[in-house]
Amino acid sequence: MSSSPFIISGTPVYGPRPESPPLDPDTFALDFTPRPALSQAGPATVAVFAGGVLPGRYGEIYGGRVAGALQIVAIELRSGRVSHRNAERGHTVPLSAAMEPAPAPPAPDEAELESLETYFAVDLRAHLGLPPTAASYGVFLWLDEMTSPVRVVQLPGPEGAQTPVLPGAGVTDEGFQFRRTEGTPPAAGVEIVLQQRSVAPGAIRIYGTAAPALLATAPQAPGSDYFTVLALDYRSRSLKWWSYLVPEYARLARDLAFDFDLLTLLGGPGWLDATKPPRKAFVLASARGALSRVLTVEV
Repeated sequence: MSSSPFIISGTPVYGPRPESPPLDPDTFALDFTPRPALSQAGPATVAVFAGGVLPGRYGEIYGGRVAGALQIVAIELRSGRVSHRNAERGHTVPLSAAMEPAPAPPAPDEAELESLETYFAVDLRAHLGLPPTAASYGVFLWLDEMTSPVRVVQLPGPEGAQTPVLPGAGVTDEGFQFRRTEGTPPAAGVEIVLQQRSVAPGAIRIYGTAAPALLATAPQAPGSDYFTVLALDYRSRSLKWWSYLVPEYARLARDLAFDFDLLTLLGGPGWLDATKPPRKAFVLASARGALSRVLTVEV
């Protein structure tokens, strides 16, 4: 085996590689393997080798642009800041103009696409535009209803000051609240659970909770403990997020319940009018290396 450092391209490289994660061809999954590397420009970085076995309908929706639908997400653990980008190269025609959001079923004489595979490798720092300083990130892949596991990735570099996300900056109390209500769902193990209640005029309220065992563990980054909610618009492919420090009382009581207005996160009630049918968003919550299952909201 060569001891030479691995050099990763500044743009995504497609196709399986020896470093790609092993995947069962009969099981739908997204996964990735991080590996220390050198960027083409020389500085140390981390290469992400990603792979997915996907339902065939993603091919029907996105055609050959599945990489453009797949988001690489990195949450900086000491600041709560989210960085993300799809897995395509450069600037292309917007995916919203190229996708088929509601593909018709195949004709009786046409074969149905049952599954497809995708593989790529990226320089995590260069592709997401992350700063050159040392930092720890919770990284995962996200394609609509599917996510990969979250893995902590240490990016090398000189020590630098971290700029925390201001909890609740620009968000009204009705936008997001830590509280337990009659809409709070139960959670077990170390899971985070989301559920949608009724859609009121001009609002879509999402309720959630984190299982007590998740709060029994130490934060991934000493000195900070962030909780993040994210929403991905199906048609525009826009990804929005909020990060908040977990309240001290919730940490001590191991009782983290919350609710928020999805429309506020997506940009306001105008989302219902501005988004072409089908109006759909995918919602996630993350804390301490755990991800909720994707909640699909359709209106």
